[in-house]
This record gives sequence, structure tokens and C-alpha cells, in this order.
Amino acid sequence: LHHRVIWWVAAAIREGLEAQDGESRMLLDRALVDAALRSIAAHDEGDRLEATALRLASALDPQASELAILLVEALADRRLALFIA
Repeated sequence: LHHRVIWWVAAAIREGLEAQDGESRMLLDRALVDAALRSIAAHDEGDRLEATALRLASALDPQASELAILLVEALADRRLALFIA
């Protein structure tokens, strides 16, 4: 979905610009394509809920005495991904 939105935005920008001569249009199109590809490349498909929960659990770094409380709170808040992480 992210990829589609990027291309839709690029197409909308392209459509919204006034007509240019041939070379200017090619340069503009190239710049839009490059920007879209950079945006797609920057989007981390692996940055899902589980990965985020794991980073949060690592950042919290609970001590042994705090772990049980954290696990109970994660379950009570229905944060299963955090509980598993």
C-alpha cells in the first residue's frame, strides 16, 4: 500500500504541474521517479509491530525484579507483542 501511495502522489504532482517543453518534462519526470524510489527504499518493510515491540522491550531493559510487573501490565493492556518481546 505504501508503494502505491508513493506512486499516486508522484502522479498527482506530475499531473498538477503545467506543461513543459520536452527536455524540461523529462527532467521533471526523472526527478519525480528518483524521489519516489528514494521514498520507497527508505520505507522499512520489516518495521512491523513485532520489531517495534522488540525494540521497546530492549529499551525498557527491565531488571529481574521488574520483569513480572512489566509482563502483567503488558497483558492487562492487551499488548501481546510487547509481552512476547
